[in-house]
Amino acid sequence: MKENFLKELGDALQGQVPASVYQDTMRYYTQYIDEEIRKGRSEKEVVESLGSGRILAKTVIDTQGKSQGAGYTYNTQQGSSQNRAQTEKQVPFATKAKGIAVIVAVLVVVVALAGIVIHIVWALLPLILIVALIVWLVKRI
Repeated sequence: MKENFLKELGDALQGQVPASVYQDTMRYYTQYIDEEIRKGRSEKEVVESLGSGRILAKTVIDTQGKSQGAGYTYNTQQGSSQNRAQTEKQVPFATKAKGIAVIVAVLVVVVALAGIVIHIVWALLPLILIVALIVWLVKRI
């Protein structure tokens, strides 16, 4: 499946785009398929999700003239694809707000628990000191 997809893609790109675009595109899809398989997807599932190699090649060819130099890379360490022209994704404000709310809630709980523990220890401090004194006296005898 993978070899057939890559052959179809390569055949459609050959001679239609500069060698660097051809190599980048072939490398990208090879790494993408391999990474998705490592994540547990079947080769068939990954290749079917990509669709036709000829249609992908046509998209690459059509966009080549519009975006000179904006090739694609696949970062195998993170397992994510990136467009070199747009390396930073914009995170929606609602997502940021939810994250901040969770962090604030966790901090409030931690501070409240720390206050409760300190209050309990402070209330029991005389008892703790008396028990420690008795233990110390018993060991001396």
